[in-house]
Amino acid sequence: MLLIHHLSVRWRRSQAEDQGVALVLVVFVMLIGLIATATIAAAIFFVINGNVGNRRSTQSFIAAESGRDSVVAALTAAIAANSCGASTMTANSMSQGSGPYFDTAAQAIQVAAGGSAPTSWNNAVSPDCPTKDTSYVVIRSTGYGTSSVAGEKTTILSVYQWQVTQHTSQSGTMAGTNGSFHGVGGGSSSNTLTGDLVVRTSDYTCSGSSVIDGDLWVLGGSDGTNGGNVTLTGGCHITGSIFANGSIGTNGANPSNPIIVGKSLLAGGAITMSSNGTTIGGACAAADGSSCGQVASGGAVQLSKTGSAGTIKGAVTGRTAPVIDPLGWTHPDGSALVGAVGPAPTFTPPLNSAQNGGSTAGTVYAMTTWIEFGAGIAWQGTPATATTSVCPADPNAVLAAATGPVILDYSRSGCSATSGNTTTIALTAGSVPQDAVFLVAPGKSMKVQINGSLTGPSSPTSQIFFVHQSLNTGNVATDCGRPSGDSFTSGSVTIAPRIMVYTPCGMDGTWTGTLTGQFYVGGSMTYNGDFTCLPMSWIPTPSPMPNMNCKILGSGGAAGSTTYTLSLGNLISQAEQ
Repeated sequence: MLLIHHLSVRWRRSQAEDQGVALVLVVFVMLIGLIATATIAAAIFFVINGNVGNRRSTQSFIAAESGRDSVVAALTAAIAANSCGASTMTANSMSQGSGPYFDTAAQAIQVAAGGSAPTSWNNAVSPDCPTKDTSYVVIRSTGYGTSSVAGEKTTILSVYQWQVTQHTSQSGTMAGTNGSFHGVGGGSSSNTLTGDLVVRTSDYTCSGSSVIDGDLWVLGGSDGTNGGNVTLTGGCHITGSIFANGSIGTNGANPSNPIIVGKSLLAGGAITMSSNGTTIGGACAAADGSSCGQVASGGAVQLSKTGSAGTIKGAVTGRTAPVIDPLGWTHPDGSALVGAVGPAPTFTPPLNSAQNGGSTAGTVYAMTTWIEFGAGIAWQGTPATATTSVCPADPNAVLAAATGPVILDYSRSGCSATSGNTTTIALTAGSVPQDAVFLVAPGKSMKVQINGSLTGPSSPTSQIFFVHQSLNTGNVATDCGRPSGDSFTSGSVTIAPRIMVYTPCGMDGTWTGTLTGQFYVGGSMTYNGDFTCLPMSWIPTPSPMPNMNCKILGSGGAAGSTTYTLSLGNLISQAEQ
């Protein structure tokens, strides 16, 4: 009995102890469950918050790209419509009712040839539209999430290539002298010539008292093998640029009589100059582009010091490292002039066939090919819009009475104005209300005398063409047919109409006075006066005369209007900031 009681007590004790252990185990399991639940809840909460953050980050990135795409679309459309403005280069959605939002701006960046693409935003560059001088378009776009612009944001920097394609098409030709000189004026000059001067063959020396208010083109013949070298002497003043197939050198300049070239020097050969106060690029304007004022050679460049220092506005490049005396040459602001090795300059349009793949088409040489006005050329138009007066004894009366274009034909036999082998056209003071052409037979000498002032309308200005017909046609050559040249004299009179003198022969004597219009002379001529070239054309159609221009480049130039196709190229880099 005692044994049974003892066993019962021990069983009850063990049962109580087991219940305590079980309770501990239950509490422990509950604690583990609580920890697991909390951990899982925390993980879920973290994931939820992470997803919210990722969503905002993704939304801000997408918003930034949307801003970039908005500017790209606006710029593409504006360039196509030629309507780009400062507002084209920015986009902003911050004022809309809800996000995502973006704030975007673009800037046009110009980089020197061979330079690297930009990798950062340039705070010094305003958001102006890209131009033909632009290299890259940089777009900085900041995107914001939906809740607040102060919240999550992403900024991206996108760099696009800017593409520029140049188009130059011939629209006419130029008058001037053939052979050594062809362009405006020609021969030897000692006063001002306004307009381009084109030297088709041989070399050219700009004399110490010459002023060429335009560009100088020295072509070296049809294929670049006939000259093309330029020598600048003290006092030579060219307001534009020099485009030389060969070399450019200086001779005889001095500080009191310096050489002045308003814009750039481009030479297929070497450029060798002494300083002597020479200035290059002083007439450059913003519209001329950043390359204006450059000195670019297809050979060596040597700039030495003689007398006072010279200045060059732009870069100096040569096929070999330019040799520059630092005491003799600087930039206009006094900073050091450092040369660089670069490719030979590209002439646009090409000067001759050697620069154009063997073809003369579209070259300056082709633009200045001699035009033949021979016997039998129809000047009256079809249907006839010009009246003809044969051998008028009083040309002033015919001019004054004209109500439309008029042809004064002295090429017929029996004209009283012709004596022997010379036809003399003498004009006294009078009115010239309409365009007129005077025709002189081939094989005769043409002698033009303007002995009194001529008046005429100012808009449009009337024109007088003195045409000594070519002896032969079809051979594109200056066939004079006479051993001596023609002559043109005007003296100290005022001439309102534009005047063209066309002759396959040279011009005897020295022309003096002030004249606007064009000389188209097959031989040489000498003038000592102020001649301003102005475009001329014969109105009746079809016209035997193409548009006669005064410049190769620019508005109204023989090369036509140079145009540029601008477009946004590929995205070359993008990075988050």
